[in-house]
Amino acid sequence: MEMWLMQNTSLHSKTWRSVFYVSAGIAVLIAVGGVLTVDADRPSEEKDKRVDWFGSVLITCGLVLVIFVLGDGAIAPRGWRTPCELSMSFLLRG
Repeated sequence: MEMWLMQNTSLHSKTWRSVFYVSAGIAVLIAVGGVLTVDADRPSEEKDKRVDWFGSVLITCGLVLVIFVLGDGAIAPRGWRTPCELSMSFLLRG
């Protein structure tokens, strides 16, 4: 919706700040709508409240690999053909 609003109005031709004001207004409307419509969480009644440490380490490593591959691929010496980038992207597929 926001992209449609910015493309179909002449906001971008007036000042560059107007785009951010419209985005902030839409964000405030969404936040207020969320506060009014989302129910409060109930306390958990489970007796077993352990943390999955192994799973949290795996998801953290996976996200670090994704960020590394996407961020370093453009500045690597041979671009996406660099062996490091290829091996990391292969690990992410598996």
